[in-house]
Amino acid sequence: MNPNSPSRSSQKTPMGVATYAVLRRQVEETLLLGQRKIEQAKVETYWRTGQLIHEHILHHDSRREHYGKQVIERLAKELDVSDSVLWRCLRFARSFKILAARQESFVNSPSWTHFRELIKVPDEKDRIEFMQRAQKTDWTSRELVQKGKGAAVPFFANSKHSNMTLTAIFLLAFA
Repeated sequence: MNPNSPSRSSQKTPMGVATYAVLRRQVEETLLLGQRKIEQAKVETYWRTGQLIHEHILHHDSRREHYGKQVIERLAKELDVSDSVLWRCLRFARSFKILAARQESFVNSPSWTHFRELIKVPDEKDRIEFMQRAQKTDWTSRELVQKGKGAAVPFFANSKHSNMTLTAIFLLAFA
């Protein structure tokens, strides 16, 4: 062993500083926790953004035809944000209406890349079923798409899977 390389043991040095092995584990845990918190914040931010836009459009939509499109375009320009991001946020909030009903649901929710794929599924029951499967089996977003396209009921198909309400399915997914 090179005397200048970090020790692999998990003991502390005479000065009380953790060895390299302890440092590595602590840094890894901290980074992973931080990344999870960032992802949770991203999901919550996009859902809340979409919900704000949705509520505004609902309140003002009777004024003019195509008001929603005008709102998205104006926000995108004024905030220097892609209109596709704002449309995706709006679609996300509309696709997962009850997400904020349980504040802790953001903590256990799939990643934003999962939701970006899930919002493309038009049928609510299909969407929730794929979300549950992805969570239970720890699918990546790519696996979610592959499994959905190769399923007996294709990912984008409208099918009836159960008589459970959307609320019941969603609460099970985040229990």
